[in-house]
Amino acid sequence: MNFNQARTAANVKARSLTLFATGYTAEKIALSASDSIVIIHSPGIVNTYVVDVPAYSCTCPYFEKQQTACKHLLGFENLLIEQEANSCEMNTELYRANIESAQYA
Repeated sequence: MNFNQARTAANVKARSLTLFATGYTAEKIALSASDSIVIIHSPGIVNTYVVDVPAYSCTCPYFEKQQTACKHLLGFENLLIEQEANSCEMNTELYRANIESAQYA
């Protein structure tokens, strides 16, 4: 990964962390117990993107061009982490740190 790719990836991750705080909404559609599709709506429903969770894909222009994680995929992952942490009555930051350390172990 070169410098520009690393900078772009960091920007996408940073934007994903505030995605739902800036007005984006998610609508989960369960296909089966293990598969689901998520519809991500931009503020004011100007744009709508389909996130295929099992396939780890999105219909946004960034994902379609780069074929790598976009803010919608990462934002939805963050939303799931926060919801799971809240349901477990665990500190969200501690939970996120535990998940991230487990992913890179």
